[in-house]
Amino acid sequence: MIKKRNQLFSRTTVVLAVLILLILGVTPALAFVPDNSVRTSSIVEGAVTTARLANRAVTTQKVKLNTLLNRNMANAIISNAKIIDNCITSAKIKDNTILNRDMANNIISTAKLRDTAVTTAKIMDGAVTAAKIADGVVSTAKLADGAVTSAKIADGTIVNANISGAAAIAASKVDTAGLDADMVDGYHASAFSLLSLPNPNQLALLRWYEAAQADTSFTVGAIPTHVAFDGENIWVTNLFDDNVTKLNAATGALVGTYGVGFNPAGVAFDGANIWVANYGSTNVTKLNAASPTITNTYAVGTSPYGVAFDGTNIWVTNEGSNNVTKLNAATGDTSGTYDVGSNPSGVAFDGTNIWVANKGSANVTKLNAADGSHVATVTVGTDPSGVAFDGSNIWVANYSSANVTKLNAADGSHVATVTVGTLPMGVAFDGTNIWVVNMGTNNVTKLNAATGSHVATATVGTDPRGIAFDGANIWVVNSNPPTDGTVSKL
Repeated sequence: MIKKRNQLFSRTTVVLAVLILLILGVTPALAFVPDNSVRTSSIVEGAVTTARLANRAVTTQKVKLNTLLNRNMANAIISNAKIIDNCITSAKIKDNTILNRDMANNIISTAKLRDTAVTTAKIMDGAVTAAKIADGVVSTAKLADGAVTSAKIADGTIVNANISGAAAIAASKVDTAGLDADMVDGYHASAFSLLSLPNPNQLALLRWYEAAQADTSFTVGAIPTHVAFDGENIWVTNLFDDNVTKLNAATGALVGTYGVGFNPAGVAFDGANIWVANYGSTNVTKLNAASPTITNTYAVGTSPYGVAFDGTNIWVTNEGSNNVTKLNAATGDTSGTYDVGSNPSGVAFDGTNIWVANKGSANVTKLNAADGSHVATVTVGTDPSGVAFDGSNIWVANYSSANVTKLNAADGSHVATVTVGTLPMGVAFDGTNIWVVNMGTNNVTKLNAATGSHVATATVGTDPRGIAFDGANIWVVNSNPPTDGTVSKL
């Protein structure tokens, strides 16, 4: 009886205490709530601060609409620990947006996104700055069109490091003024400056060129035989005048005439200098192409005829001693002398090897350019004279066979024999076609380099011999005895 009386008294005391507190305007603490829960009906404005909860948590069962407004939280942050499924879905965000200020580390990981991607539609200005990317790189796989336009690059420049080895930059996308870089196809723009030597393939294809005009003829010296292009000018050797003529390739205007050795024949450009083989004086002359002044004269073999440059060395065919001389282009020092066939004449570089046309033995000799070692001897037509490289194949003009032989440069195998005019001498490649000078018919034959098919025949001057390409036009040397010779520009 006494126990029941005490319980009643205790309850009465609690009720009285609550009533007194209510009368005084004091809200009772939640610690007095036995089940430690608050019904929504007990919340005046649907707001419960964590300070009023014993377990400092709000379950969805304790929230009327399963929603927490920012105004209901002191720091306006919802931590993952306070969300049952540990994620924020768009359905739980009023405007389907998460602001940076709503995240402690200002980062949304892809793992927290439903589609694991951030599309440009979800970015205010459609751009992602490098500062927001871990390594500062956006892969093409993450771009809608798989490409990066110049408009999206701060300085409008793509460095080589950003381009794969198999990629190329079209000439139309490169500002060619002052271009000093090697292009994939070996071409260089006008007004370029070679800060270093060009690549071997460019040398092999004799691509120093850029532009010129068409279809005209210019007078040079007596019995011109060979011609070369230096990127701006045309150089012609005059056999009977013991000099070379320099013409402006764009206009054909005479720049100058310069004395060399006796009976100059072959001529080549090394990127800075002109080298002339003096057939009658067993030496070669080196001239500065810009000055031009004679730098020096270097002894070679007997009756030097053809000249080629391999990027480091000058190779000279010695028709009278059946060998070739290798000279260091920088110093003029002899690096070696190597036996070839009988009466070597034309010579060409294929990027790795030197090819020599042996006029007296109806074959060509292939030498390793690095050490001069013999690689192969390949039979061609009768009296092979001129030789040229097209990037994959060696073309040999057979003077007494009225044809040209096409050989695979890699293994020397025979690819084709193509009929041209009579007494073919010089041969040149223009990037697409092979041009052959026919001395006996006073014309040149144009062949498709890929198929060997005939493209055209063009008439030139009398007794044409040497030939060169300037990047836009073909130049043909016409001996034209007994008067002064000419060069035809096609």
